[in-house]
Amino acid sequence: MSHRELPPTFPIPKHKILWEKLKTISTSPVTWAAGATSATSGILLNPAAAITTTAASFIGAAAWWKGKLPEVEERAIRRLILESNEYQNDTLSRGISQLQKWKCRDYADKLSEFLHLKKKSEYIIHAREPRTPIDENVETLIDTLCNEVSRDLFKMADIRYTRRKKRKRLNKSSNQELINNQVELGKRVDEALKALRDTHAQLQASFDRTLPDEGDNELLDQTIQKLREEADLAARIRHRIESTHGHHIESLNRTETTYSSSTSVSE
Repeated sequence: MSHRELPPTFPIPKHKILWEKLKTISTSPVTWAAGATSATSGILLNPAAAITTTAASFIGAAAWWKGKLPEVEERAIRRLILESNEYQNDTLSRGISQLQKWKCRDYADKLSEFLHLKKKSEYIIHAREPRTPIDENVETLIDTLCNEVSRDLFKMADIRYTRRKKRKRLNKSSNQELINNQVELGKRVDEALKALRDTHAQLQASFDRTLPDEGDNELLDQTIQKLREEADLAARIRHRIESTHGHHIESLNRTETTYSSSTSVSE
């Protein structure tokens, strides 16, 4: 297993929301009751009366659902958010297990801390009512940041493996370049972790206040900007390393069995 992409939760595709709403309506006792009334009327009444009763049943059910649609849509969105977060968290958990298997426990511990903060931040976001565009923006950036960090940590594991496997073939200059790349990625991961810690602290402080503070939105805006900068910078650095030194770096995913039984190389 290598890094697996984490699709952000937001924006939620409209067709998914529509499908969830249709499932709710089609499986509801209200809808089934209207169908049962129609079937019964067809058996017990004459055709004209059955048609009238059937129409009345479905019109009544439609009117009832029309008033419930906002509630149905919100429940559908919440289910989709939960499914998305569970998929993301499961993917990160499997990444942590893989890094542990590759004897990169320090990287696994780092990714585990990101996952922990992600879960805590998302809990706060969805515990507040109503959900706002700012909340969705923050969660999207948290998803993006965790995705980029996961990619960076797997790239760092690849570099570590390459330095171990090619230690007798790498010249001093190439080895130093790999070390520098590893250190640079590590610094970005640490900066991203600090940004996520600050984000969680800001969300928690805002949630703990009984009344909203006028400065909350301004602080959240600053937090959003910081998260965006860290995610973008992490991606740019990794892309530069891959394009410049990618030919030196071997993927652990291709040599998983061999490496999983070995010891890790020192930084």
